[in-house]
Amino acid sequence: GTDSTMSGGLNILYELKRAKEVYRELFGDEIDDQLLFKMITINPAKAFLIENELGEVKEGKLADFVVVRKNYPNPYKNIVEAELEDVLLVVIAGKPLYGLKSFSALFDRLGIKYEEIKLKKEKRIIKKGLIETLTAIRNAIGKKKNFPFMPVSF
Repeated sequence: GTDSTMSGGLNILYELKRAKEVYRELFGDEIDDQLLFKMITINPAKAFLIENELGEVKEGKLADFVVVRKNYPNPYKNIVEAELEDVLLVVIAGKPLYGLKSFSALFDRLGIKYEEIKLKKEKRIIKKGLIETLTAIRNAIGKKKNFPFMPVSF
């Protein structure tokens, strides 16, 4: 994810689009979507010397990946152009953490407890704990707090 909102972005999907825009502004050309994809996958793993564990979907590596809606024939463009509502499933260390409600059988089969949320009126499920955490934050500050980086309702 992103560490700062200095660029105005609240998530990695926005940051990809912004990187593409900045590249176009600076160089008058389009940056390759596959290169942008590598900038958020294998390249950081190499930079942190953990490419033997992360960075690509490959046997023997931790399975961290996201499934997005197919809107384009180019798989890399699907990631680069994705919006939050295009994210269909998030898997970390081989376990689903978030996805469409239609993935509930997968969560059930793996024994992962989940709760239902809505993202732009579409039912989603997320590993149990999010609602409890957001409720605790709201209770601590004494009012309903919206989180733009996590635009969910429950």
